[in-house]
Amino acid sequence: MSIPLIEVRGCESEVELNEVVELCDAAFSNTTREYFVRHLLKDKTLALNDTRILLKDGKIVSSVQIFPRIISLQKGELKYGGIGNVATLPSERSRGYAGILLKDAFDYMVKKDFPVSMLTTHINSYYEKFGFKTVLRTIARISNVKGIGCKDVKVFDEFRDFENVINLYNEFNINKTGTIVRDKRYWQSQFDFCDEDKDLFLVYYPKDVLKGFVRAQRKEKIIKVQEYAFRSADKTVLTKLFQCLSYITGFNEIEMFLTKKEEDYINPGFPFSLKEEKDFMICFLDENLKDEIKNELLIDRNLNFWQSDFY
Repeated sequence: MSIPLIEVRGCESEVELNEVVELCDAAFSNTTREYFVRHLLKDKTLALNDTRILLKDGKIVSSVQIFPRIISLQKGELKYGGIGNVATLPSERSRGYAGILLKDAFDYMVKKDFPVSMLTTHINSYYEKFGFKTVLRTIARISNVKGIGCKDVKVFDEFRDFENVINLYNEFNINKTGTIVRDKRYWQSQFDFCDEDKDLFLVYYPKDVLKGFVRAQRKEKIIKVQEYAFRSADKTVLTKLFQCLSYITGFNEIEMFLTKKEEDYINPGFPFSLKEEKDFMICFLDENLKDEIKNELLIDRNLNFWQSDFY
């Protein structure tokens, strides 16, 4: 019996990227192929090498995707590598290929000067073997939202609203922990890879001034809020946007990730309940990273990672 030839490296062509799409589609039966097309082929912030692959006798049988990102901190910014699309062909599982690729991904990120890696998963115990730590988040379920239309709330129009939305996003997210620092190139790519309902990207313009926006999707008769921003301490902005989401969809329940600091944004405007979520994990790749940064990232219910940036 011959020993298989194993090669580990980054993708070298669009053809190989498409092969990884097919690999992921085969590996994840509950995820649509379209999802992998968006995240592998439509994210123009990625380089070919960011998709790490393991070839067995010349065939791609396992993959790991690295998403180079920058996040905000309370005092500054931090580069990190997001991990996604960890996939192995069903026929090639239990051979340690994903682990080999994760170690390759760590080496790759260290060479790129990424001090931190992050991922979401439901198999936390597996990633703990590689040094990842779970950070608790919470999902808020807002009930009995009364749908009310508003003439000052419109569907996002890129030509009209792009610059205003960028400015408000930057203003609202400064000094938050975990929000992605977005340049225009990233924004344009995100419009293509983000899993959102375009008619639920709403902007609120009282007196022709952008006061807030929200992005969401419909799922099982629930509105899933992916991100929002508003100007000033006026909580009625978020109330109006949520009521418009309910008015458009006919749904009266909203779900959203919510940090401890953000509870005040929706309380007492709406009744809500909280559920713990343990899917977010962080690994520190730079042993010289300041303890204050590590501690900030590991605080439960402190990470403000918008679902529109999900990879």
